[in-house]
Amino acid sequence: MIADRGVRAGPGAWRTIRDGLAGTVVVSVAGGVYVTTTTGQWLLVTGPRALLGPLTLQLARTVRAQWRPGEPVGVSDGVLTIGADQIDVRDVRVDPVPLMPECAPDAAATMACACATLSRPPAALLPGLAALAAGETAAAVVALAGRGDGLTPAGDDILAGYCAWRRADAAVDPDIVLELARPRATPLGLAYLHCATRGELVDVAARLMAAVRGAELSLVVQRARALSGWGASSGAALCWGMDAALRRHSLEPTRRDRGPDAAGTPAPVTVIASIASARRVHADGACEAYHLDTQ
Repeated sequence: MIADRGVRAGPGAWRTIRDGLAGTVVVSVAGGVYVTTTTGQWLLVTGPRALLGPLTLQLARTVRAQWRPGEPVGVSDGVLTIGADQIDVRDVRVDPVPLMPECAPDAAATMACACATLSRPPAALLPGLAALAAGETAAAVVALAGRGDGLTPAGDDILAGYCAWRRADAAVDPDIVLELARPRATPLGLAYLHCATRGELVDVAARLMAAVRGAELSLVVQRARALSGWGASSGAALCWGMDAALRRHSLEPTRRDRGPDAAGTPAPVTVIASIASARRVHADGACEAYHLDTQ
């Protein structure tokens, strides 16, 4: 018997539902449960008023408290089964990934306002944040992945915020961060990081990113406060990662710096020969090398 129906889903959640998951309830959180599948995918099942993250499936009704870790979960013929309950997921609305504006010249001041609204990063994570901002990708991942407090460690959330911002800049290092983080991040942190490399974030983080990139100062405090409600530390950590990405962006040459003909050049192409090396090749022949250390 159908007990509920899915209403909205993040893009990562929809991929899991579409693929036909089979798994178990892993942990209960405020207003929902996390489910993991036999193939390593994750799904957060919540009620209608919860924030919509990339792995979230919102139901029409409040999530039932009797779902416990270890209960079986599966999807078949458009029906999600959790324990003895069945949920119709055939008409779930999937929100598209929002397009981000170009980064405004005065975005740094807007970002400073956002960061001031949220908690400060712990001292243990500051070296990793500094490495991200300096473009020292491998050192940053070693210092951050799997580290910090929270169901998803704050270090994993920092990397997710960084990667989502860098993806909006059409940078190449999000894929590099993801590969380096695989053996270090927690399984759930890695699932969110994978979404972030596609530009997929919790809705309140995406709205904050858009406001910061567009230097819309009047919106930033409100949106930063909304983001603080995402997990115990995850919301703030996403913003710390975005801040590191913005500082990284400020160190990179603009198209104007590359010469008078650069305005019409194609986007850089990433060439990854192996996990040990990658480089970013521009149409003008310039090359930025990445030397990766997975140890």
